[in-house]
Amino acid sequence: MSKDPVYKNLDFFIFVLMTNEFIKGVKQLLDTPRRIVLIPHFNPDGDAMGSSIALQMYFTKLGHDAVVVVPNDCPEILLWMPGMKNVLNYYHHGHQVIHRIIHADVIIALDLNTLERTEKLAPLIQRSKAKIIMIDHHNDPENFADWTYSNPNESSTCEMVYKLMEIIDKKLIDQDIATCLYTGILTDTGSFAYSSTSANTHFIAHKLLGSGINIGEIHQKIYNQHTLGRVQLLGKALSTLHRVNNLPVVYIHLTQNDLNAFGYKKGDTNGFVNYGLTIEDVELSVFFIEDAKSKKIKISFRSKNYFSTQDFASKNFNGGGHFHASGGYFEGTMENAITYFEKCIGQNASEFS
Repeated sequence: MSKDPVYKNLDFFIFVLMTNEFIKGVKQLLDTPRRIVLIPHFNPDGDAMGSSIALQMYFTKLGHDAVVVVPNDCPEILLWMPGMKNVLNYYHHGHQVIHRIIHADVIIALDLNTLERTEKLAPLIQRSKAKIIMIDHHNDPENFADWTYSNPNESSTCEMVYKLMEIIDKKLIDQDIATCLYTGILTDTGSFAYSSTSANTHFIAHKLLGSGINIGEIHQKIYNQHTLGRVQLLGKALSTLHRVNNLPVVYIHLTQNDLNAFGYKKGDTNGFVNYGLTIEDVELSVFFIEDAKSKKIKISFRSKNYFSTQDFASKNFNGGGHFHASGGYFEGTMENAITYFEKCIGQNASEFS
């Protein structure tokens, strides 16, 4: 057994015990070359793309025919990632995507707990004869996979993927793979600030550094490569900041007209919801964004300490996620969405006392 400190941690031994059958099943499934399709969730973020591309490169090294398929466009801030040029996008490579899924031997769903989060790819996955593997850290996973590795206590799917790679063959983790994994961990932990960040999270980051990654360059590309329009859009969003009565709750919003006015591109509003939490006495920050195409108001929820955004989003806004970070939506106008939110939060006012 390795002398690395991570193996002396009780959490890691629990991980090995919990995933023993999963690892055994995956190893048996992949003992010969397979056609593998890796699929992250709709509107993929750093963790979804990082875990998917890292595994694609890893499985390719093991002799498999592996490809990443995404349900829709990735944010521009992620397009620099190693391996991104080989990703197939359903919106742009529809026939290739359909062919790969239909003829896949193995489909790996990453950073999602329900097939609904793959949007239009869900029916294709359900009709496929491929064996399905799910790797995810969200609560309440659906039972759609042949093998499931689910742990909501993990900081990110990338952290889970790293642990699996260590067990199978850690020598295959090169600089590109490590860069993808670090990117996912960095973004899903809020730069190692969220409560899900553990000692193992930091140790894994340390191990990834040993693969030669440039953390300064990664941070620069993720957080300091914004367009003027994006910064102006942030200013517009913050100008709408509103506090709900006397509660430690604030929200901001952007309409479709706002997005159009500042040349919105996918990913431009990532992180906007977190600004409300920088206010010293605020527990819950909410961000409403209009999507005229789907006629929905998409909503992001973030909390600091004790308020469960997952429960609130699930109960009131057809959503879910994690305790401190969740999403949902409202079908209707922005005005009605905000009115309904204020009503719902008022009914939960006792949770803030």
